[in-house]
Amino acid sequence: MNYPRKDFEKASCKDANIEKGMLVDLFDKIESDKMNIHAMILVKDGNKVFDAYAKGYGPETKENVYSISKSFTSVAIGILMDRGYLKLDDLVINYFKESLKSYKPIYEQVTIKHLLTMSVGHPYDFMYNLQPDEDPVEVFFNAEVVDAPGTKFMYNNLCTFILSAIVTKITKMSLLDFCDVEIFQPLEIE
Repeated sequence: MNYPRKDFEKASCKDANIEKGMLVDLFDKIESDKMNIHAMILVKDGNKVFDAYAKGYGPETKENVYSISKSFTSVAIGILMDRGYLKLDDLVINYFKESLKSYKPIYEQVTIKHLLTMSVGHPYDFMYNLQPDEDPVEVFFNAEVVDAPGTKFMYNNLCTFILSAIVTKITKMSLLDFCDVEIFQPLEIE
């Protein structure tokens, strides 16, 4: 395996056991369905099989990736779990109880797993209405809960924020700094 490294070794479709016709069909489908895909890179066993870019895009194009922050946050939590710093069934309130002004009792049931699976029980994502003068942690622990924790998924950016705050509490580093040391530098992600 040749990854991680900045420059990939090349591999042919044959080496990667990929039928070229399937790739042609994939590109035809992307075009016919007018999918908004800007770039595709296929890596197999650490070798780049191909890369393709939409008009106006290329390998140096920077893109907003939005929800990938949730993936990196989850990986950071996984690293901390692997090192024994936390468990999926840890109660989230235990990381914040001493610093909160108040919280609703239902939050004594919310676990790390509920944050990762976005199943806290919120009726909507309270992050969207967050005001600059509000503390997101206080908002989280005082937000309405309409479903029992763990019973219903609801896309929730505030869950990711709370996970990042837990990473900071455990590591004494911001999530970005922790990810830089533990993920980005080893994978040569700038």
